[in-house]
Amino acid sequence: MDPLTASALTTTLTAVLGSAAGEAGKSAWATLTDATRRLLGREAPAAQALEAAGDEPLPRTIDLAVGTVLQAAADHPDFAAELLRWHESTTQDVRIATSGGVNNSVSGDARVDRLIQAHTVGDITFN
Repeated sequence: MDPLTASALTTTLTAVLGSAAGEAGKSAWATLTDATRRLLGREAPAAQALEAAGDEPLPRTIDLAVGTVLQAAADHPDFAAELLRWHESTTQDVRIATSGGVNNSVSGDARVDRLIQAHTVGDITFN
């Protein structure tokens, strides 16, 4: 897995905090902040910086959060691994949410008899 760059994390956090990401962004944000608090503690600088960025998502607060989070990742290997997993999955989810795309996935022990995957569907009838 490649190391996470400040540029990549800034892009993802900006998209997550932007209104265009909608529910996907809210879910991704909750996942990141929960993981940060769980692994580093509520009072950790990274947790505090993320909270500030969430309260006031401006370039300066996002940049501060990115720097603080990346420093925490450098200091805590468990947090670094979690951050990379979060970034990898979130990048895909936010790209789809902001582009209006569709991401259908069937996984695990799913048993599928019939499956239709679509983006935009006009008049259609199923019998």
